[in-house]
Amino acid sequence: MLAWLHRFPNRPAGVGTLAWVDGSRSAQTDLRGREALRGAETVPPLQPPGIPHGKLVWTIDLPVGSEPGHYDVELQQPRGNTVTRASGTANLVNGLTLLKIRIDTRAVQPGAASLRIHPPSRSCSRYPVKVKRALSS
Repeated sequence: MLAWLHRFPNRPAGVGTLAWVDGSRSAQTDLRGREALRGAETVPPLQPPGIPHGKLVWTIDLPVGSEPGHYDVELQQPRGNTVTRASGTANLVNGLTLLKIRIDTRAVQPGAASLRIHPPSRSCSRYPVKVKRALSS
């Protein structure tokens, strides 16, 4: 299978998007450091992670303490309507809980969105994200 790596100038080294001949791209989002806080803990707000626009094979680094297992994932627009969803199995890899899914984000409008991740037998976690504009061909 053919693939190429496109590096974006504003991304840190080692972060890129692979484009596959079937039209899907590989993307990764790191949610570590975005764990739910307890008590009086405070953390400076983090920039929402960027989500590529398109057909994705998406790996999500789940927050520290996330359990392996089945997860449902939804992307919602600011008004709360679910635009796309997928599910997959998270696995423990080198101490990280990684969730890999196939999802199509082309129907999600670029800009602010909400990523909802629903782990097995637990309440849903919500993360602000920013859907990027589609790359022009």
